[in-house]
Amino acid sequence: DVAAGIAILLEAGGLVTTANPPANPETDPIEEVRLGSRLYLAIRPAGPSATETGRQTQERTVREVWKRVRALDYKRPGA
Repeated sequence: DVAAGIAILLEAGGLVTTANPPANPETDPIEEVRLGSRLYLAIRPAGPSATETGRQTQERTVREVWKRVRALDYKRPGA
């Protein structure tokens, strides 16, 4: 179940957002996942390093993925 997987990942400190990159993946905000959208990008929990926090590592990973993928033209009504 997608909802359970998202809940478990978020409870553990992970990050879940849309797999579709925004217009500017370098600077656009990383939005919360929309349950039911069917386009998910899940990043596991990460600990801090000497140069960035765990959250910064997750956000950097999201942005790197977004730079390498093409947007899918997929819309689900109400999601």
